[in-house]
Amino acid sequence: MDPKTYRKWYHDLLEREGVPFWPEAAWRDAIFGVIVVVIVVLIAWFIGPPELGKPPDPTLLNAYPRPDWYFLWYFAALALLPPGVEDYVIIGGPLLLGLLLFGLPLANRGERHPARRPWAVGWTIGVVLLVGTLTVAGQISSWSPNFQAPPLSTEVVNSTDPKIVHGAELFHSKGCQACHAISGNGGQRGPDLTSVGSKRTRDYLTIRIANGGNNMPAFASSMTPDEMNDLVDFLMSRKGTQAGP
Repeated sequence: MDPKTYRKWYHDLLEREGVPFWPEAAWRDAIFGVIVVVIVVLIAWFIGPPELGKPPDPTLLNAYPRPDWYFLWYFAALALLPPGVEDYVIIGGPLLLGLLLFGLPLANRGERHPARRPWAVGWTIGVVLLVGTLTVAGQISSWSPNFQAPPLSTEVVNSTDPKIVHGAELFHSKGCQACHAISGNGGQRGPDLTSVGSKRTRDYLTIRIANGGNNMPAFASSMTPDEMNDLVDFLMSRKGTQAGP
């Protein structure tokens, strides 16, 4: 349909066999809309809303906010963006999307067959792939600490030295494992420490754990000197081949 001749074609068709939408046909939509609103109000009045989740618990210290599944792609997009542009995307993204939706009818040329609309098909496939990929990334969320990581097994620790075993326990209890993985066990927010003992010196590890840095918190005030030594002993024992690709 050519947009230039559409209006004349529509009025000719309307005069021959149709009725105008307003007001002859619009009243049916209005009545149906009222019925839907009344049903929603009755359901809310007699049944009530579903439970959104557990009530707030101030004893939980590990914050792990995650959106519902249909917003995981947006959650991933904001997490992967550079911090300096996040505010602009949050504010300007919906505005640009709204302008795009308003502008789409202006670019319509009446074509309906997908073979004659390659750009529309391409954009649709691209958006679906982008949202799907970001949804998977949001589900994995490697940028978030893994607070559900179980303690390292005896096979991974691979030592009977009491100091190294205690250091492995501290690696989990102090929260190191939430951000760092060893042999695939732990979070992915920080560097993999599977073979950190062959890459860093003892002094370097002690200073970094005590002072933090690069989004890593400082642990000097939350660990005793003996605990620090045991944890560093454990990390220095990690001299195997780093897991992963």
